[in-house]
Amino acid sequence: MTDIILDCWQSCAESDGIIPIIPDGCRDLVLKYSVNEKPEWFFSPLQDHTREVAVTSGVLMKGYRLHPAVKIQESEILANIDGKHLEEGDIRCLLNDFSVLERATEEALICLSSDIDTVEQASRRLGMSQRSLQRLLREQTGKPPSFWLQLARVRRTARNIQLVPSLAELADVSGYSDQAHMTREFQRWFRVSPARMRLGGAEFEQLLVPAFG
Repeated sequence: MTDIILDCWQSCAESDGIIPIIPDGCRDLVLKYSVNEKPEWFFSPLQDHTREVAVTSGVLMKGYRLHPAVKIQESEILANIDGKHLEEGDIRCLLNDFSVLERATEEALICLSSDIDTVEQASRRLGMSQRSLQRLLREQTGKPPSFWLQLARVRRTARNIQLVPSLAELADVSGYSDQAHMTREFQRWFRVSPARMRLGGAEFEQLLVPAFG
């Protein structure tokens, strides 16, 4: 049975600042809390590019990263946790009560994050028309198949960036037409170049945690 929670994380900034959050194909249920303040819960958006997020010293952030194929009843969940401190077990029970993992969506996303090169190939492997695949993912995730295919490819490429000596070779083995194409995709999704990603840092570290692709 697939768990609807892919990962649990927690952070508390030591100083005010800005951190980059790269797209990972998931939405998180997030708790924001500081001493003497009412706990604030919210769902993060499904990103199509890296966002810069302001963090405040001493503010606790705790999140539950949800499987991308999960259909969430947001208003019901937020109504049940508004202003409350809940343990992980309580959160899991609540998510199980007000969300469902759509198996057809999960299968489609697994396919699009595999070794296929086009949406057409994915639809054939799934045994459905491109129009049906488009409709399924638009209805369940709000994004078309091309979004998921391109996101999986760029994340997979970025994770391998320190393993392949040549960026031109990395572009070739990753399915990009050339190095310039790969660079444009990195800038589009991550707002950094492949050379910058190769140096590591916050963006690269985020590629290593459980998420889509």
